[in-house]
Amino acid sequence: MRRTRKTLIPAAIAMLAALPSFAAEGRIPVWQPTVLSAPGKYVVTRNITANPGAPAIQVTAADVDLDLNGMEVLQPDSGVPAIYAPSPSGVRIHDGAIRGGRNGVQAGAGSKLILERLRVADTASDGLLLSDVDSQVVRDNVIFNVAGAGIQLDGNLPKTGSIADNVIRRTSGGIEVLGGTSLAIVHNRIEQSAFGPGLPRGVVLDGCAGVLVSDNTIQDISGPGISILGSGGHEVDRNVIRGAAAGGIFIDNVSHDNVLRANVITASGAGSGIAVYSSRNVLEGNLSNSNLSFGLVLGTSSKANVYRQNVARGNGGGGGPCLAVFTPDFCDNGIGNSTALDNFLPSPGM
Repeated sequence: MRRTRKTLIPAAIAMLAALPSFAAEGRIPVWQPTVLSAPGKYVVTRNITANPGAPAIQVTAADVDLDLNGMEVLQPDSGVPAIYAPSPSGVRIHDGAIRGGRNGVQAGAGSKLILERLRVADTASDGLLLSDVDSQVVRDNVIFNVAGAGIQLDGNLPKTGSIADNVIRRTSGGIEVLGGTSLAIVHNRIEQSAFGPGLPRGVVLDGCAGVLVSDNTIQDISGPGISILGSGGHEVDRNVIRGAAAGGIFIDNVSHDNVLRANVITASGAGSGIAVYSSRNVLEGNLSNSNLSFGLVLGTSSKANVYRQNVARGNGGGGGPCLAVFTPDFCDNGIGNSTALDNFLPSPGM
């Protein structure tokens, strides 16, 4: 026991000695569950475990910079978030670990929220849940072993900002956005998304407009890779999707005016590599090979789409009336879809 006490005393002295340096930097130390009710720069100086029924840290003030400083925030209560910002304005939370709780970070209606370099794990629902937050930046986070989506943007208000350079693994969904506009989802990695209930999806745009989805890698998920639902005006390009059990890219019948360019989709399961059921989309330079169903499908409600310079080879086909006219690689059941005859689809007239 004497040895333990001797090792603890210098550590405590070192922590106390560091407090004046934080003060000199203008940062306020946080070492226990707390509510940040005043603007300022805060730094966590030790691991924090939440009290029962309450967030470990709640941010109620505007203009708060919370540096987790490599420490861990633990929430044992699966019904309460670990960190909660009910109406963030100019809030930045960064550089530490968050474990447990309903969500790692939950934020309500607000603006100018930055979440970066966080390690979020073992939540009972979404890793990061941002409801009606405008102008958000979510970047360089690692999110894993969560029972909901890795990153969920929901609520009824428009949402702008960027979701970039995150790693999302072993979740029940990757990045799900409701009502996003002027939003960039770029350079994320989403892997092994079959951890929780439901049909995990890589990237979902629901009721969005004008979103860029680019340079993401989506692999080994039990749902579709990218789903566009009730949305339009998006650019989806240079994404790599492999092993999405319910298809690579899916666009429903009310999602018009999108561009799909230079995506690579392989080894999808029950769904087709690319399936489009809407109008006035451009499909250009995509590769959709070795999928269990069709490589490229233009569904019965599709019309006035343009497809050119796409490659679809070695696909299994999905049965039905398409195979009576087309091959397993390509099916056009729509009206007025056009091509310059420069696709590499082994079907008549392609």
